[in-house]
Amino acid sequence: MVTFEGRIKELGELRLVGLRVLRTGNEYLRDIQKTAKTLNIRMKDIQQILHPENQIGAFIVEETCADQDEYYVCVQVEDFHQVPKDMITLIIPSQMYAVLIHEGLNNQIKKSYEIIHIWIENHGYKTLKNKWHLEWFTY
Repeated sequence: MVTFEGRIKELGELRLVGLRVLRTGNEYLRDIQKTAKTLNIRMKDIQQILHPENQIGAFIVEETCADQDEYYVCVQVEDFHQVPKDMITLIIPSQMYAVLIHEGLNNQIKKSYEIIHIWIENHGYKTLKNKWHLEWFTY
């Protein structure tokens, strides 16, 4: 099910801690799910989590280098404090986002992306390349 409000939301700077997923073709969605489960188990190792019920998927659209084609499964933290050595830290700068709520399985998310891209174009906005894009997962 897709709930689409057709709105733009500004988010302030976000500090994220999490795990990296390299995009590997057909196994990509499965790898994200596996990494999200791993992060959920490892959340006890992360300090200063702001919203433990949420994970954030972060990625940059259409990177030019294949080795930068990656996705991050993270949690938002107040500050970077004693981050586990095998985890990454990201600072996502303040920016505007088009908002869409997708309720359902990951393998059905393609339709949600089609809807939001059409809405963005029809309202005179542009998908920003080489900028952070976010997905919020609720557990």
